[in-house]
Amino acid sequence: MDMATTDFDRRERLAHYTSVIGMGIQFAFQPVVDLAQGRISGYEALVRGRSGEPAGSIIANVLPENLAFFDQACRSRAIRDAAGLGIESCLFLNCTQINPGNLELALATTREQVDLEGLSPSQIVLEFASSSPV
Repeated sequence: MDMATTDFDRRERLAHYTSVIGMGIQFAFQPVVDLAQGRISGYEALVRGRSGEPAGSIIANVLPENLAFFDQACRSRAIRDAAGLGIESCLFLNCTQINPGNLELALATTREQVDLEGLSPSQIVLEFASSSPV
């Protein structure tokens, strides 16, 4: 399979996953405080179940082969929800499933969502785990 087909297939699967994900999750936007200036510098998007269940219990129900799609769908939904709430400061987004094989697509789809929602790319802070291979 050539690279264009692979990207197309991934984008189609991501679009489907993103449309489905809205039914079972929501986001809590936790303030990130700059203690030196005594002000909120942004918000971290934290995935939660519809009844407030923590991220771990939600992620535990995602099939391993879908984790990268879930990860990206969460970033896309968090960007959409933050824009809907009028968040104008930094938005901190966790990136738990990005690896060298999907980095380019993950960054492109995240940027597309930022542009679609009218946010500035400078507002987005991607957080990678220290064990991330990226």
